[in-house]
Amino acid sequence: MEITIGNSRRRVLLIQSYWAPPGKDSTSDPVYPLGLVYLATAISGKHSVRIIDLCISGSPWDNLSSAIADFSPDVVGISIRNADSFGYSDLLTHEDVSVSYCLNNLTRTLSTIEKAGFHGWIIIGGQTFSMFPERIMAHSSSIDFGVFLEGENTLPELLNNLDNPDSVKGIYLREEGRILFTGNREYTDLAIAGPPDRSLSPADSYSHSPAGIGIQSKRGCILSCSYCIYPYLSGSSLRLREPSVVVDEIEEIGREGIECVHFVDPVFNIPQEHSEDICREILRRNIRIKWIAWFHPRFMNREFISLCEKAGCVKFELSPDAYGQRGLDALQKHITTKEIRNSLKLAKGLTTSMITYNFLINHPGETVVSFLRKLIFCVKIKLTLGNRSKIELLNHIRILPGTEVYKKALSEGRIKTDTDMLPVCEENMKLLFYKRTRSINVLYKFLMLILRLKYALLRGS
Repeated sequence: MEITIGNSRRRVLLIQSYWAPPGKDSTSDPVYPLGLVYLATAISGKHSVRIIDLCISGSPWDNLSSAIADFSPDVVGISIRNADSFGYSDLLTHEDVSVSYCLNNLTRTLSTIEKAGFHGWIIIGGQTFSMFPERIMAHSSSIDFGVFLEGENTLPELLNNLDNPDSVKGIYLREEGRILFTGNREYTDLAIAGPPDRSLSPADSYSHSPAGIGIQSKRGCILSCSYCIYPYLSGSSLRLREPSVVVDEIEEIGREGIECVHFVDPVFNIPQEHSEDICREILRRNIRIKWIAWFHPRFMNREFISLCEKAGCVKFELSPDAYGQRGLDALQKHITTKEIRNSLKLAKGLTTSMITYNFLINHPGETVVSFLRKLIFCVKIKLTLGNRSKIELLNHIRILPGTEVYKKALSEGRIKTDTDMLPVCEENMKLLFYKRTRSINVLYKFLMLILRLKYALLRGS
């Protein structure tokens, strides 16, 4: 979908970087480009903006070429959302798995832009760029600037200072053959930034995605899960949006005929009072829209679950990741095994929604005993809740720089300081999954074999 607005000094084409073709793998469902819409909103008052999402295009490279030719942008901005779509279970399957590597996609994107005759500035951003800024800047000399972390303040300032970019905080640039960083800047004040203008990228093409249409009620995360990059990307303190403003946005989305939204907050119910206020505001306005969110089990009780269901929640997503206190503590989850079990008791009271449990495999602190207990608990979930539950065995941890798991993997010799953390081939990807013990891996492979046989039998019947 492409929308052009305004008449101003710069013509800016914002691109959602290409991802795996829909249906080829589990991570390829199109995700509404909320980050790009926030950026487009920030610059739309002074610049002419067009958004193109290559992930929802049947012919992404042809469409990109056409957008360059038709719009004749002065500036192209490329957002890189995911580093890769590779999961450890992909190593265990004999099926044809479509893997998407961001550097390969970036190479083709840049080549397409060049062949289309573009001669302006190229700016890179997105969460993957912020995780690997120097690596991505070094990947291609055609990249002029990189926007580090949030860009609502950085991008407008950069567009006003393209001839004097080193005056702008929060960007990577090139100077005399070197890659330089101009320094950190403060995170975005959400109250000043205002809500995203969703007319810049209408949501109809994403309405049937399992992820729904993303909405934020806050940024930042006060938790410290050892594998997670969110506190690095959006800060370790919470920046809350006013509940009435959040519900204004939900109401607007509902007018477009969208049936379900997905809160993209790391955790919706921290703080619980904020999430309760959002639910009450939805009920006060009698808004009929379904929604999904991530929850922390510690801050759930029967009254809160009932309030969420009445307000339209159709799926409670939980990510305990481990089962067993040793593993929970090693992952710095700030939760107990008792609280996980209690969440299952609470889930018995669900009336109109379902619950999803996400678990990791072979993580720090995992033992054969805790792995088997985790499997037993998963069986108990299904026996207790049946179709009202879904269990996601989320593979092994993908090691990411800046996390505690990355430091642990270095100290244990699993990776080295010169290990390529953004590879483009399967062989190098194998190194980037944390695998605590070989015995658990054997059990995991056996489990995957059983599941493949089961699915094969089901397909055959």
